[in-house]
Amino acid sequence: MQFFTEALNVRASEFLQLEHSLRRALSRHEFCLHYQPQINMATGQLVGMEALIRWQHPERGLLLPSQFIPLAEESGLVLPISLWVLRRVARQLADWRRQNLTLVPVAINLCEAQLRQPDFAEALGRILSEEGVEGRWIELEFTEGALMHDTERNLRVLSALKRLGVGITLDDFGVGYSNLNVLRRLPVDTLKIDRSLVTDVTRNEDDAVIVDAIISMAQSMNLK
Repeated sequence: MQFFTEALNVRASEFLQLEHSLRRALSRHEFCLHYQPQINMATGQLVGMEALIRWQHPERGLLLPSQFIPLAEESGLVLPISLWVLRRVARQLADWRRQNLTLVPVAINLCEAQLRQPDFAEALGRILSEEGVEGRWIELEFTEGALMHDTERNLRVLSALKRLGVGITLDDFGVGYSNLNVLRRLPVDTLKIDRSLVTDVTRNEDDAVIVDAIISMAQSMNLK
């Protein structure tokens, strides 16, 4: 037997409505980017920024990535959204340069879907060329889980991206696969330690030991 519950029906209806709205969001210019500064705590210097997408939904207000990116991945919309973010960041960098502002690298979060696109590096190259921005001002962040699947494919894609001059960051490091042999082969520039290890690092001795070990390993591999 199966029992109908109204709550399930409501959730399914909300899901479909949100997906329909998401498909129109790009053409209606409802997305925007917020830039989170990255600070060198030793010097206080601004060393980079992270571009964070937000959706200004016409009815539900400002939505965070966790409220719509999983839906975008499931529906296949994450690819055009990612290309929009890449172009918007490149255009913003070009605008800052025209204002004679000092540029710093801007990090952009991507997912495994981009790695599965054989022409992703080519598409990014066109964006950089059309907007007149050098690749060294872009850093692409992939989660540890995304990079540890299909290593040979990822190696080809990341190598093509590196030829554009962009930086590669391994996000959420330390709680997933942490395959050091794979890490050694991939052209990664930066490790971002998972926040679950950093949050209590001053109070939890085990977390402190793990973080210290990751930092030492990164330094020995010439990673940031």
